[in-house]
Amino acid sequence: MSALEELNNGQFGYLTSQTRNAFFAGLDREMQPSGLTAAQFVVVIGAMRYRTRTANDFCQLAGVEPGPMSRLLDRLEAKGIVLRVRGLQDRRQVNITLTEKGAALYPEINARLHKVYRTLLNGFSEQEALALAKATTPSNIIPQLQVGEHEFALVKYLAQQLKLSREEKMAALCHYMPEAKDGDWRLWQAGQRVQIIKNMPDKGGVLKLGTEVVVSADRSVSALLGASPGGSTSPAIMLSLLEKVFPDRVKTSAWQAKIREIVPSYKKKLNEDPQLLAATWASTAETLQLAIASPSLTSFVPGTAPADQSGQVQKRSDIAL
Repeated sequence: MSALEELNNGQFGYLTSQTRNAFFAGLDREMQPSGLTAAQFVVVIGAMRYRTRTANDFCQLAGVEPGPMSRLLDRLEAKGIVLRVRGLQDRRQVNITLTEKGAALYPEINARLHKVYRTLLNGFSEQEALALAKATTPSNIIPQLQVGEHEFALVKYLAQQLKLSREEKMAALCHYMPEAKDGDWRLWQAGQRVQIIKNMPDKGGVLKLGTEVVVSADRSVSALLGASPGGSTSPAIMLSLLEKVFPDRVKTSAWQAKIREIVPSYKKKLNEDPQLLAATWASTAETLQLAIASPSLTSFVPGTAPADQSGQVQKRSDIAL
């Protein structure tokens, strides 16, 4: 299999995810002596390299909404790194310029950036480096760095996991399975948990672990991004998709009747309707042939736990593997 085929078969996402996590941790660590966060570093780099001038320009460069960008610039201005200056020809326009202190930081932080790059790219093949370069653009770098800043504990943990040696991995396994022997185990690349970085208008880059429904402005194209939805979440995700793609039709009596025929509890709070909850539980148990009976809700008071009436569990054969 060629390197390109390996990237197309999953290596691309795996490698970029690993590198992204390590990059956030390394960049935050390297920027600390300069008094900058990773997200603030990008603004300084943008001002020097791309000659970005207005707050709107920075938003377009970084793919960040005006609110988070304004707060980011406030912090940089308080540190004496940037200045807001009224335009000479148009007084309504506010230009962002680096102060002497900010400009003086560029050689230092640029050198620190290349130090992070050298560390991360050590041992990379040309194909792996190409995959990384294509995955990082000016429009997504700040949202990624904001997640790295806000979720630093998670980033640090993931980076530590990436650096574990074979012996350390076996030690972690033996914590749960003391009888495990090194010779009986081999490392196998399994599925990669997908995490979305969503650029929120009020918070900037936010880490999302679920499935996001994305719909075009004219609602002609829709897609699911993120984790592959399982049985417990698929119905809710599909209902959300219908509401976003066909908002007018979902409100009609015909569509409402059909949806409630399929999902009787649609738009109802089961924790406020014991009878509907009991009916939904019973229907689910019958359809899925659950071994444990649903609890009885007779004389149930909302806000309290139902009595345990599971009774004897009928044994069932395991699924053949």
